[in-house]
Amino acid sequence: MQANGRGSHKGRFGKIGSFILGAVIFTAGHAQAVPFTGASQGFFTSTPISGPDGTVAFYLQTTTTHGYTTTGGAFMCHETMSHFELVSEPTGACGMEEVEIATTTSGYCQHESTEDIFNSTLTSTTCVPYSCYDENNIPQAGCSFTFTGSATATGGSGIAAGLSGSWMSSGTGTYMQVEVTDFGGLLITATLSAEIEGDTELADGSVAPAGAALEIPSPGTNVSGIGLISGWSCLGGELEVEFSDAEGVIGTAPVRHGTDRLDTLERCDDRNNGFSSTFNWSNLGAGEKTARLIRNGEEVDSSTFMVTAFDRPFLPPEVEGMCTITNFPDMSQNATFVWETSQQGLVLDSVN
Repeated sequence: MQANGRGSHKGRFGKIGSFILGAVIFTAGHAQAVPFTGASQGFFTSTPISGPDGTVAFYLQTTTTHGYTTTGGAFMCHETMSHFELVSEPTGACGMEEVEIATTTSGYCQHESTEDIFNSTLTSTTCVPYSCYDENNIPQAGCSFTFTGSATATGGSGIAAGLSGSWMSSGTGTYMQVEVTDFGGLLITATLSAEIEGDTELADGSVAPAGAALEIPSPGTNVSGIGLISGWSCLGGELEVEFSDAEGVIGTAPVRHGTDRLDTLERCDDRNNGFSSTFNWSNLGAGEKTARLIRNGEEVDSSTFMVTAFDRPFLPPEVEGMCTITNFPDMSQNATFVWETSQQGLVLDSVN
């Protein structure tokens, strides 16, 4: 067999099958048919393990990514099981003075520090110069290589349930450390730099991710006066709430993110995930409205509710009023409410 004009891969590189190369994979976040492009930097380490046929053909490999975010935020990807082989018949993907290696890798990715969100399958071609190898066919630290790859992913749980997508990546890598193992394999650490482009799509874009929730206003409720917008998000990024009615968008409200929420500890692995903002509901006008929680330009949750309002968005201080509800909150009590300008609503004044 001829390979890249330098004779048989097997004869020239008898031990080349004992290391693995990989490409970095990313996914975008919660959106439908969202294309994305970007650059990434990272590194991988690989530990050789025996394949089913007794050869050192599989690797437990971890790829950690740095310096790249998508519409879904920063991602860390872990490639868990890899298989590769030398290309006995060159495909033309590499030059005449390069070794061509085909790699198939399965793995999963995490969104920042949250739960695993999707499974991925990567196929890539790595081109390593012949000059990278010493007389024992071992690649040398400091040597550079190139790679191209394509990946597909399917969402499994958490914030990417129902996600699917595909990616193309191309870039370069540099061997940082190469060690020979006791059973003839190689333990390799390398840095990677890649350009990535692809797209993602949720199976159902109307389903809110488990990584964020708009709690107030909640669906089907009635609001009035000056109240609270609140919820939680462990997705990071910039948050705002967009309001709309049958005519379209009628306003937005920024929200402060990062308040302590003990109830998000299990979901997010930390507690600083609450967001809130005060808002005058009368500014929206009376009627049915929809609030959409927007993160980095993408909707992550929504709620449809009713606004009850006066014909003016804000009643001035000279407006006064009070009322008493008898037999409330039980038959032995009466509750008196007074108008509070700062809250644009009635507040409890006394119970007797």
